Amino acid sequence: MADDQLNALRQQAAEVAGLHQQTAAVESKILEAAVERMAAVDNKLDKLKPRVHLDEQARNAYQSLTRERGRLELVIARARSRLA
Repeated sequence: MADDQLNALRQQAAEVAGLHQQTAAVESKILEAAVERMAAVDNKLDKLKPRVHLDEQARNAYQSLTRERGRLELVIARARSRLA
């Protein structure tokens, strides 16, 4: 009976280890995608910045991208924390 319990615990530990590896792989993909999107957002912000004071549409787009950038910063920080 003790051997059966020990084997069951070993099997569960192996399953948990596998799930941990899968989670880390997904977290890495999330981090990579967020970093890539951040670069694209920064590029768009740089292009919009000169027109912000003159064009309401540019101003609205700039504000929207600024909010997105803030969300991306959180996603990146969380992913880095989980991978550490």
